[in-house]
Amino acid sequence: MGELIKTVVPGQMHSNPETNTATGGRGQLRNRMMLGEGPGAIEFEHLGNAAHGLQNALLQSVPPSVEKEPVNTVFPAWPKGWDAQFTLAARGAFLISGSMTKGEIDFVEIQSQKGGQCRVQNPWPGAEVTLYRNGKPTEDISGKLLVFSTVVGETVTMVPKGKPLFEKEVL
Repeated sequence: MGELIKTVVPGQMHSNPETNTATGGRGQLRNRMMLGEGPGAIEFEHLGNAAHGLQNALLQSVPPSVEKEPVNTVFPAWPKGWDAQFTLAARGAFLISGSMTKGEIDFVEIQSQKGGQCRVQNPWPGAEVTLYRNGKPTEDISGKLLVFSTVVGETVTMVPKGKPLFEKEVL
């Protein structure tokens, strides 16, 4: 899906007034909205489509089937050649942040807003993951699906085992 995102999201953001039937040839305004039905009738559905595609390429928070708990998957459709950082809301009252550089996920951070179990598809398949709770290493977990408990207000940061939480700059 990463290759598709490279064309779909930018395609929703840009419009060619010659070929866009939604604008009747009237084109796109500087704020990316369009005059779909004429002056005063601003159309911006394409911006919602772009935002939806962008967010789903960065984070998906959906249950695997009906009546199951949601699983959070970071960068599921993000192009490997694009660096990115994000913070998005996920089901279960979690704020999830992630960073990808040169196709590699640097870290995943989960802020628990109400406590409870968090389920994350392992961002580093086959690798063991170290959990840092409020900045301190607490446990190593592994598997395709990482499940761990959280408490209200806790920040859990995940990195591959052996990688420091923060890279130190050499002066």
